[in-house]
Amino acid sequence: MSPLPAPVTTGPAFGSPRATAPVTTPPPDDEPGDEDAPEHSGPHKVTFAIRGNGRASVSFTAPDGHHRRMVVSPPWSRTFTVNDGQKVDVNAHGTGSGELTCTLSVDGELVKSATSSGGSSTVDCGDSLGF
Repeated sequence: MSPLPAPVTTGPAFGSPRATAPVTTPPPDDEPGDEDAPEHSGPHKVTFAIRGNGRASVSFTAPDGHHRRMVVSPPWSRTFTVNDGQKVDVNAHGTGSGELTCTLSVDGELVKSATSSGGSSTVDCGDSLGF
């Protein structure tokens, strides 16, 4: 019996070197998800407003994260500059009878409103901005 031939370890099936052109992929025009991004992101004007009868105890969390409380006579409003993703919150507790309304506007556009009526009315407006 004759010995087996030596195994073949070169050639196209075994990855022998051959000249190939480098493959390049052009960069995409836009990053994924860019079509959903707003044209203007960054600081936004956020306005809290309280309307109603009598006096109200107002509590709010400012963009800096500090919680503040004060007694006001509606109508009352406060405007802050808020960066993307910061949490803003306001609530009011009425001390008289009647209706109490809280609104939250971003860049002049109403995004949330809540109304409560009756003695000791409590309303809450808040949102986490995620532009």
